[in-house]
Amino acid sequence: MKGGDNLSMPPELREQVEQMPPEKRSTLEQVWQLLGRLSDDAPEIPGTEAAWAEVQQRLGAGADAATKRNRRPAAGRDRLRLRSRRLVRMALVLGACVLVFGIWWQQPVTVHVPRGVQRIVVLPDGSSIQLNSDSRLQHRRGFQAWPLLAARQRAVSLEGEAFFEVVRGTRSFVVETFNARVEVLGTQFNVRARSGSREGETRVTLASGQVRVTAPANQTYEALLTTAGEVARVGDEVDAAPLPAVSLDRALAWRQQGFTVVDQPLAFVLAEVERRYALTVAVEEGIALDTLMTLFYPNGAKPERIIHDICLEQGCRYRETSGGFALVQAVPASTR
Repeated sequence: MKGGDNLSMPPELREQVEQMPPEKRSTLEQVWQLLGRLSDDAPEIPGTEAAWAEVQQRLGAGADAATKRNRRPAAGRDRLRLRSRRLVRMALVLGACVLVFGIWWQQPVTVHVPRGVQRIVVLPDGSSIQLNSDSRLQHRRGFQAWPLLAARQRAVSLEGEAFFEVVRGTRSFVVETFNARVEVLGTQFNVRARSGSREGETRVTLASGQVRVTAPANQTYEALLTTAGEVARVGDEVDAAPLPAVSLDRALAWRQQGFTVVDQPLAFVLAEVERRYALTVAVEEGIALDTLMTLFYPNGAKPERIIHDICLEQGCRYRETSGGFALVQAVPASTR
């Protein structure tokens, strides 16, 4: 065979060689070049099949032996790298899980009661809270700073109105509103705090036990309630003078589905009706919204009855609408 250096590999053999690992392919190509350099007077040039058989035999004795020598260290290094990657991946996944759990744990538990609904909530320490309509309560999960680590105090945040029945414990119980702080150890009391309402105040009424009311914005204000019916108020102008005691039947009528307002302007009364019964009350121009009103329904108050009594006192009329009621001026007798 002339020009052995230019000996080309048959297509079917080249196709098989291309599929081999790089180290085997390189060795085979070197052997094939050596075959191409055989002298022209070689007694016999093997055919393709014979050459391929000879190459495989030589590879078994040469390249395979080298591969066997390097296989164990290379495989060990591969296993070490694979193990390291797995450890890093597991550490990243574990760290991400811890981060997500920490973020979730720090988010407070939130209970929101919509308009027209009341709800009783039992806290992690066993204390019971009855939430009035349109109220929101927040507290730490399990009253813990971190899992298995108790918080310094049992603290809740309130926007709206709620009646608290607090169980005694080694940690103080604190209710925080938008402008006041109520601290107790074991007692029953009512808190009303609506920052966005017309009243803009926090009003605490004691039912039993003892509470201390302070105003963070005014370090000098402190009211200590020790007698049932006593009231503390924190408004825009903090006044340390005690308020007159109230009847618990009136102050807590909402817990029995009743309704109470004492010396409040009509605008406030209508807003309270809207919140309590999840409806709207439209008012015709000319009806005095600043007129003070006092209403008391001990239980089972119906919205239409309240609207009816308001119109009796205000000298107006009302009609039902798709969303609630509308107050309109009474028709003068001369125009009937």
